[in-house]
Parts: sequence; structure tokens; C-alpha cells
Amino acid sequence: MKELSVTEELFLEYLESYGDIQRAAASAAIPVSTAYAMADRLSDVIVERSKKKLALGSLKAASTIVNLMDADGSTEKGELKMKAAQDVMDRSGVTKHSNIDVKVEASNGLFILPSKADVPSEDE
Repeated sequence: MKELSVTEELFLEYLESYGDIQRAAASAAIPVSTAYAMADRLSDVIVERSKKKLALGSLKAASTIVNLMDADGSTEKGELKMKAAQDVMDRSGVTKHSNIDVKVEASNGLFILPSKADVPSEDE
């Protein structure tokens, strides 16, 4: 990974904090057009940081799920917290793995179609 400039690092920190390119640009004191170009150029870094944030959030989500399981049902917004925790866990890859295996067997790479039937024209 290439070394980030001070401006790029500052912009990424604000972007991670706000989640909004325009607010991050204003806070980093850079033009919005520059910020959009920077975000495009640094998209791999942004994705990697997002994955790390979700991974860290999955620890909190797991704790939330366990705590809600042990709760007596009077937890404020318990169902909403459970749903949010499940979503974080799913998005971070902790749960709901689905694999699809597709096997194609062909004796050769040639597929022969039948000939087209003649379609009579309207003039006939």
C-alpha cells in the first residue's frame, strides 16, 4: 500500500467519522471536487478501513446478542438492537455463509443446434 499524504489521511479520518464526503472535505479544508477525486483514488483504502470497522463492530454485536439473550425482555429497543447486531455480524462475515457449488460436465466444447425452419414471408 502506498504512503498517504497528511491531507489524504486527515480526509480519510473525517470521512470515517462522518460518512459524508462533503462534510469530510469541509473539515479537512479541501475543495469538494478534490475530495471526490481523492475518495475515488483511495477507494481500496476506504474499503479496507470499512472492513476493519465492521470486524471491530462484530465484537460489540456479539456482546449485544449475548446480553439480549440473557435479558429479561425489558431491554429498551431490544429487538432493534438484536436486528442491528445480526446485520453487523452478517456483513462482517461472522454468520450466514452460503456456498453454491456448480458443476458442469461436458464431453466436448461443442454444442450443435438444429437448423432453423424456413419462415414464410407475408408476400407468399
